[in-house]
Amino acid sequence: MKKTFLLMTLLMLTSLILAVPVATHQKQLDMGADLFNTHFPIYVGLDYGLNENSTVGGGLSTAFYDHGNKFDIYGNWNYHFVNLLSMPHNTDLYAGLSLCLDAWLGHEGHEDDHKSMLILTGQIGGRYYFNNNLGIHLEIGGCPTSNATFGISYKF
Repeated sequence: MKKTFLLMTLLMLTSLILAVPVATHQKQLDMGADLFNTHFPIYVGLDYGLNENSTVGGGLSTAFYDHGNKFDIYGNWNYHFVNLLSMPHNTDLYAGLSLCLDAWLGHEGHEDDHKSMLILTGQIGGRYYFNNNLGIHLEIGGCPTSNATFGISYKF
């Protein structure tokens, strides 16, 4: 029991020391699914570190309906609060803006069920990194197709 506790403590301390949020010129791949949409919504995005506190990126999200598919193509900017709030380096809290092209591709007879539109929206999210490269994230807001997402993040 003592060995297990010591090993778990060592692993947690190592992850706190080694992990760092997205650095300047570093890239991060995010992928996952929407938590509340039942139409199999998935997304993939890529962020690029502008400096130690902000990233720009873009991505694609989609949801599959019986009568068509909805998808978003988006670009985003996020401010990361890790340094400002003196947070542990294996965590990340961010907020920002996204510009989304929300599009609908209806099946035959359903082409006009929904309108495509350009939307400016905001998001807030957080990440927990297990090591220097791999983590999980949760984001609320963002583009309409996936407005509460959960997934993995990989830095490279």
